[in-house]
Amino acid sequence: MSEILQQFVAPYLDNVSTLRRRKSLFSLAAIAWNTALATESEKQPILEAFLEKHLPTEDAETQHQVRQMIDELITRKHQHFSDNKYFILDFQITETGQRYDISVASTLLENPE
Repeated sequence: MSEILQQFVAPYLDNVSTLRRRKSLFSLAAIAWNTALATESEKQPILEAFLEKHLPTEDAETQHQVRQMIDELITRKHQHFSDNKYFILDFQITETGQRYDISVASTLLENPE
């Protein structure tokens, strides 16, 4: 699942050059991935809870940009990874010199839609 998540964010990796930004990107990717697996009625509450928890003091424009990126990632999940029904539980990114390694904990959903 680690390699799949890296493939999922690959189009965005050129824009992140620090460990902090990479962690932020993968956080957005994980919430988008998991939201894409949710039912339609669950999606909006998931996204609202994420934004409220992680961006409560950000201005409306920043929240809009983050939401737009999450929406793009959800679309990417449906277009390129629709057969993958693993739910991301957690991830860790470590920096080793010029390289970043990612480890993903995931579980297969029993009754995916």
